Amino acid sequence: MSATRLSPSRRREDIRAWWAAHMKAQQDSGQSQVAYWRARGLDPKYFTLWKRKLRGPGVAAETVEPARLVPVVVRANRTVSPSPVTREKRSMGGALALQLAIHEPRLVACVVHYGALPTNPADIEKINARTLGLFGVLDRGISPNKVRAFEKRMNALKKLVEITIYEGAGHAFENPTNIHTFRPRAAADAWLRTLTFLNQSL
Repeated sequence: MSATRLSPSRRREDIRAWWAAHMKAQQDSGQSQVAYWRARGLDPKYFTLWKRKLRGPGVAAETVEPARLVPVVVRANRTVSPSPVTREKRSMGGALALQLAIHEPRLVACVVHYGALPTNPADIEKINARTLGLFGVLDRGISPNKVRAFEKRMNALKKLVEITIYEGAGHAFENPTNIHTFRPRAAADAWLRTLTFLNQSL
């Protein structure tokens, strides 16, 4: 996926437009704020911050529904097989998700958003989970060469792996709070790929 390098002012406009679209979508959906940001993996702190920013001065504040804990009773049933397990994380969390895939053979799906990749062939051989990796071509820490080397090792071991490297994107390109790294188009595509991947894997 190609992306044009934008000026800081243009990136601010894109971020503002991205959050404005979410505000409208939440209102049109009929969902509470909590239900909306939970369903889409948005940070509630920044959701509330941008809602306040976009509301403008002189407008009465809207009551934010607090998060609620719902008690759930879980009963053991030895006749039922364990449910599929998935892991989806970004940056350091992505690296930890892969470590979980290495040490947990029951993991069926693992999504890594620009997280550090294992290089030890013995570790990679232990990965049973179908793996999706989403990276930026400008990432200095996790370079495209490192990503392609990991993909090559996974393929050589007949592991299921899908890799996307976004042009014009660096590390943390999905972070909407950082105008220097956020790439709205790449972030939207990465999130769509994540949802599609998990729907296909589970």
